[in-house]
Amino acid sequence: MKKIIWTALFAGMALASVFGAPKKSGRVELKVWESAGTEGAFIQAAIKEFRTVNPRVKITYEPVESTDARNKIELDGPAGVGADIFVAPHDHIGALVAGQHILPVEDAEEYISQFYEIAQIAA
Repeated sequence: MKKIIWTALFAGMALASVFGAPKKSGRVELKVWESAGTEGAFIQAAIKEFRTVNPRVKITYEPVESTDARNKIELDGPAGVGADIFVAPHDHIGALVAGQHILPVEDAEEYISQFYEIAQIAA
């Protein structure tokens, strides 16, 4: 399950780097919230690796515990300073959707088709 989450995370980063790039500077800035500890160490290593392939994407990591992400995005999201990518427990999804802090994927089949076959099977 974690592999699917990480695959989705980096697919999101890749899509943001392609479609979210400002026209003038050609640079993209993303903010990632993830728990500290081993999760934080992993995400920092993943960001470093991602940057080798996508140098136009600046990714800022902020340690935010997954259980705190919902409350933080409810305040920071509307203020325009929230994370572009964050981790939250599955039982927070309903409140995040209701508050329009996360949006549904319009074409799930098309979205899933972009992943490795093993991730598609698991999804």
